[in-house]
Amino acid sequence: AGWVRKLLLAEGVFRVSPLQGEMTLSFLGRIADRYGLTVRSLLSSVTEVAGQQGVVGALRGDSEVFLNAAARNRVATLCRVPQVGLHRALPAWTREEPRGPSKQRPAARLHNGVETVAAWGPACPGCVATRTGGVAPARVYLAAH
Repeated sequence: AGWVRKLLLAEGVFRVSPLQGEMTLSFLGRIADRYGLTVRSLLSSVTEVAGQQGVVGALRGDSEVFLNAAARNRVATLCRVPQVGLHRALPAWTREEPRGPSKQRPAARLHNGVETVAAWGPACPGCVATRTGGVAPARVYLAAH
């Protein structure tokens, strides 16, 4: 598994594009699926520095994740999508700046339930398949009615 982490932290092999309005954790789940990893192992890899991970919070079914700038840079490299595209598509991409031991160290904070940005629901499976070419489930923020 060590070689997988090195691969992840190097320039990304696969291009994985976000869905418009997708939750950041959902997007990370699709990236993890593409690389054959769990979301937890992907988060650990994205935030790892010198053998220590910078992930705070519990991973649950209603979780959302907030990444600091260093972690966002690693994700952008991994998925091969420019920051501007990720910022435009993912509503929570820059919502919060979780703190690590230093600003240069990647950090992630998981929020659950009512702590998330807004109401969310499953993305249309057909839309996900058309947009991504895959069948991995995705979660999106629901538009205010």
